[in-house]
Amino acid sequence: MNALIKELQPYHNEIYGTLEPFCDDREQGLMLSLYNQLTNDSMYLWCCEDKVKQDLMIVSSKDKTKQNMYMQSDKDMAQYFSKSSRDDAINYSLDQVNKFLDKDLKINI
Repeated sequence: MNALIKELQPYHNEIYGTLEPFCDDREQGLMLSLYNQLTNDSMYLWCCEDKVKQDLMIVSSKDKTKQNMYMQSDKDMAQYFSKSSRDDAINYSLDQVNKFLDKDLKINI
């Protein structure tokens, strides 16, 4: 998550965010909440290690539960990356932020 936050610096005029831990019965990790400063829209990115596949799991959504968890329908759309493909996970997350901002910013690692 720290590497992703570093890559989000060019977005500082458009978004701000908070980073919080999350934990459910099977996964624990970090949730990044992002807020569009112009529209007050929000999006969320969850990052954790999948207990079954032992890969990085990235879930993105515009919704979250009151417990800061993702919706099951969003988890069904989760993307998985091997631990050695951290840059791919970051690029996927940046693409999700671009979609959220409806921009064509291309930041690649």
